[in-house]
Amino acid sequence: GEDTYRADSIILARIDPTQKQATLISVPRDTKVEYKGETMKINACHTVGGAEAMVEAVNELCGVQISHYAEVSFDGMQALIDSVGGIDINVQYEINDPNYMGYLAAGQQTLNGEQALIYCRSRHAYDAIGDGDAIRSANQRTMISAIMKKLMSSDIGTLTNTVSTLAQYITTDYSVADILGLAQRMFGIDIDKNVYSAAVPTTSSY
Repeated sequence: GEDTYRADSIILARIDPTQKQATLISVPRDTKVEYKGETMKINACHTVGGAEAMVEAVNELCGVQISHYAEVSFDGMQALIDSVGGIDINVQYEINDPNYMGYLAAGQQTLNGEQALIYCRSRHAYDAIGDGDAIRSANQRTMISAIMKKLMSSDIGTLTNTVSTLAQYITTDYSVADILGLAQRMFGIDIDKNVYSAAVPTTSSY
């Protein structure tokens, strides 16, 4: 079925349109959890029970009550980034990963959708540097911040078109009108000062 895959990236987000703040917390995919009496990696919960299982697992792990869920495919992320004309990213490390993702130079640059996927998916490019999963999850949060920055500096027409594009690729309990309304309320957010980013601490072992 459509749920028989593991979640590639899990991010718990808190959006506060009143204070114009956002918090992004990566949940490492290898985090050990108990779900329905069985021990598994948290990304496997999606295989077991789809979106509902992912929400339950993150609720339990983080001690929160998640209000909304959104699932975006890689095709959707690529289309989203291309629809806003690319995103500005300072790529910390050169990515040279020919067997898996491709090549991306280090430094400040504008990434198109395909390049952004290399940036947010590659992890073996960092084998000689450190924890590839941790670097990758940090890249993913940086990418989301860059998308927010691009959208929040656009106009309402661009925002509307972007949300419409994204609606084709997203699974969520939000309506298009809800997403658009939330985005409009976030206009004016200072991305550099008011987007907080972290990861759930974990160690991976078999």
